[in-house]
Amino acid sequence: ASFLRAFVSNATKEPITPEATYAFSTSTMSIFEAIPYWNVLGATLGICLLVIGGMAIVKLLLRV
Repeated sequence: ASFLRAFVSNATKEPITPEATYAFSTSTMSIFEAIPYWNVLGATLGICLLVIGGMAIVKLLLRV
């Protein structure tokens, strides 16, 4: 009962904002902004990693 009471009270509270935020320096950002089509390149790399990971999982499942 106390677990349920604590869960409900914590679930209805305002969320705590994280103390650490990730901010990159202007010199770091300028490197990525200098690369043309960085957004497209980043999305393409991400999709490639997902496809390779998916193929590895399928290969592991079909190894049986």
